[in-house]
Amino acid sequence: MTLLAKPTLALLALLGGLALTSGPGTEPTPTISDTRIPLVTGDGVDIPGASLAAAEAAGGDSAIGYWVLDRDGTIEAFGDAPAFPAVKGVALDLESAAGGGAWILTDDGVVHALGGATHFGNVDMSVLGAGEKPSSISGVPDGTGYWVFTDRGRVLRFGSAGFFGDLVQLGISDRLVGPVIDAVATATGNGYLMLGSDGGVFVFGDGQFRGSVPEIIPLSGLAAPLVGLVPDHDGVGYWLFAADGGIFSFAADFLGSVPGVLPPGAHLDEPVSGAIPYGSGYLLVATDGGVFNFSDRPFSGSAVGSRPSPDIISVAAYRPGGAVLPPAGLPPVISSDPAPIEGLWINREEILALPMSGPAWQKLVEVADEDPGQADISDQDSNHDIKVLAMAYVAVRTGDDHLRDQVEQELLEVIGTDENANRSCDWTPNIARSLAIGRNLVSYIIAADLIGLRPDDDPTSSGAQFASWVDDVRQKPNCPHTGSGSFPDGDWFNLSQFHDWSASNVSTMAGASRIAAALYLGDESEVEAAWETFQRYAGDLSVGPDLKINDKALTWSSQPDRPVAVNPAGAVVDGHNVDGAIINDIARGGEFAWPPEYTQYPWEGLAGFYVQAELLQRAGYPAWEAGDEAGRRAIKFLERLADEFGDQWWDHTDWAKYLANDVYGLDLPINGPASKGKNMAWTDWTHPGT
Repeated sequence: MTLLAKPTLALLALLGGLALTSGPGTEPTPTISDTRIPLVTGDGVDIPGASLAAAEAAGGDSAIGYWVLDRDGTIEAFGDAPAFPAVKGVALDLESAAGGGAWILTDDGVVHALGGATHFGNVDMSVLGAGEKPSSISGVPDGTGYWVFTDRGRVLRFGSAGFFGDLVQLGISDRLVGPVIDAVATATGNGYLMLGSDGGVFVFGDGQFRGSVPEIIPLSGLAAPLVGLVPDHDGVGYWLFAADGGIFSFAADFLGSVPGVLPPGAHLDEPVSGAIPYGSGYLLVATDGGVFNFSDRPFSGSAVGSRPSPDIISVAAYRPGGAVLPPAGLPPVISSDPAPIEGLWINREEILALPMSGPAWQKLVEVADEDPGQADISDQDSNHDIKVLAMAYVAVRTGDDHLRDQVEQELLEVIGTDENANRSCDWTPNIARSLAIGRNLVSYIIAADLIGLRPDDDPTSSGAQFASWVDDVRQKPNCPHTGSGSFPDGDWFNLSQFHDWSASNVSTMAGASRIAAALYLGDESEVEAAWETFQRYAGDLSVGPDLKINDKALTWSSQPDRPVAVNPAGAVVDGHNVDGAIINDIARGGEFAWPPEYTQYPWEGLAGFYVQAELLQRAGYPAWEAGDEAGRRAIKFLERLADEFGDQWWDHTDWAKYLANDVYGLDLPINGPASKGKNMAWTDWTHPGT
């Protein structure tokens, strides 16, 4: 249902959430008097027995040095950290990268890569909601990607960074008490934690909730807002930092605070604006450049007085080595490949967590109660497949064994309908059209997977019969959709061959059923081959077979000498933005023109592509990331056409919009329920997104 795994939200602290016991060492918010003194800087607090060797053994980095970042983009270096030039724009956050570099996030969504850091992309500001802004950046531990977080808790991932859920996907981003002001990755890169300005903590992936400020202090009792969250060096707990230098420790050793080193009754001249893990402790920076060091590493200087009117907003530690290793006992840093998830499209546990109320559920039940009609996979316009899928969803969610048996019977009645003489090609009897098989087979297979109808050792069992038929159908040659000359040399292709041959919508539908069948039957080599073809379609010319792209489609390509099915990021033709255009299918309306001639076929191609993506993603392939998020770019292109040229470009395939919102955290407008589609449906219930 998501890019990598279903998100785990350990606490909705800002909304009441779970009542968990906070970690040890929580410091009460200091009482601040009216007495003001100049900012104090210095070595902070010595930690008895701590050493650089101990920090390294715990997975830390022994380098000494840090940078502080001014809002105007100026970055100052201390200790061993190298100097970097200022960046343009209003700076929001600074993050160190493995290899000695750093990333700076500016308010226009641009990520500036400095030194040895790699640039993986900028924020597409058009995906953000009204008034929503980027707020922080956190890097993958090995430096191969990063996440950008917004003030509403949206997560945007780049490079190898995985998606583990966010507050927008959970539907609570507009109900926060305070904005999300900081976020950090876990030591493994398999999750992240977000901090609200009132001290609420949100945990996703393998992050562990250890407590939050609202559990121990009401919002009205905070002397200063929270400004940062820092994980401790062993990856178990974390510290929360307030603007007055107060520190809240949760399952982490309390090592001191700014009020604790100030004279009685005194407070800071300027507020704390940033904090980072440093050695075996932490390091804080104030807006005038003052640095407070509570670690085993030496104090390397501050920015106080280095420039007029500073406005320091962030600090980052110098990391000259490779990846920061996670502490002993934690999983390794993940690769770019997501972990496989049980269930081809969705599994029983996920279904049991879905609601049994609301319009989406009511429509599902209504359809499940109807007669699904005649089973006929050779009918390319049949809705029998998605009706049987609705029956399977309701049977699993309600535990209705009678309905489950009905689903099994409907699936058995599909067997042999691919040879329906009334639906076969005009010139060849008893061979179904490739489009019909591609559209219809996938939902039948998903329904079988949901009710547990799978191959077994008894060849006479229902599962064995259905699986044998699926294996037969996927290997049978299908006749072309139109005319005997559609395939070269008069050959007729099976699902796999058609998927590997063309970049048309018929081929994307064939690919979806090809992948579903291979996964259902456990054919790993076939899944791997389909993944290569999927990547080729998404834009990777280094893998997969050459896909047939017609001459009209080439006029829509920004690189006609090396075309790809989904135009690459930033594609322009005749000065017009065609990023994400599915060129073979938009060319069904004619050669390139602006405005384009309307055609619904890009939605047909997208439908097959989206089902492939979700099936592959759950099988452990990073399909939703492929081609610079080709799936997101393709649907955003259609949204742009609708905005500019009319709703006819958008009134189609609503189930895909629900899926895009769920997967990419988008907020696409949707006209109605996701009840019917050519090859999929019901995502308003299974993948509700935002």
